[in-house]
Amino acid sequence: MTHVPGTVVELAVSGMTCDGCSSSVEKALTGLAGVKSASVDHATGRAVVLLEAGTSAEDFAFDADAAIHDEGYTLEGAQARPERAPKSGGGGCGGGGACGCSH
Repeated sequence: MTHVPGTVVELAVSGMTCDGCSSSVEKALTGLAGVKSASVDHATGRAVVLLEAGTSAEDFAFDADAAIHDEGYTLEGAQARPERAPKSGGGGCGGGGACGCSH
């Protein structure tokens, strides 16, 4: 199976104060079309989302803004970058960093 890299979008979210806040935002983000995974940290106010290949980061950011707002928080900014291709012979996330590891 060949891995087709997607896009990683880092979001700055304000208003989160606890694990429940992180969970609410993560659930809202993973419910959006084209999202493979999301990780949200209320302590840093940061969410990292991995989009499926072919999903527009601009369209996602628009949808994410509405979804985050509906949960009672504010999207302060979004920055997209290509996912790094997995290293051959490795395991885990493949080094894209979207999972939060240091690879």
